[in-house]
Amino acid sequence: MNFRASGQYEGLFGDIGRKNHVEGAGAKDLWPEGEGESMYLHLGSSVLVAEKDVIGIFDLEITSQSYRTRQYLNRAEKNGHISYVDIEEIPKSFVVCAPQGEGQTVFISPLASQTLLRRAENGEFLP
Repeated sequence: MNFRASGQYEGLFGDIGRKNHVEGAGAKDLWPEGEGESMYLHLGSSVLVAEKDVIGIFDLEITSQSYRTRQYLNRAEKNGHISYVDIEEIPKSFVVCAPQGEGQTVFISPLASQTLLRRAENGEFLP
């Protein structure tokens, strides 16, 4: 992983990085109308995802050691399917989501995978 001395994110998987940063996006910005009945998982900053769309929550440090995971993340970034929750914080996890009728989106989050997993398991979703 590449980080500046100030701790700012430079790019995990290439030089595409900052263009897919999700700035101030909330559930209404990310998902179509009529999905208000879902519960939402807070990924950090002001980014929420519908819990029904979450495929998996992964620890970035552990899983990025695998060649296949790095290959998947590189391909997702190349195809514009990665969104950075907070580019000012060191990324700790990634969440793979697939809203109905859409392709997968990978959210790179500054929150630990254990924190996100605990929220999901304990039903700590936002209504």
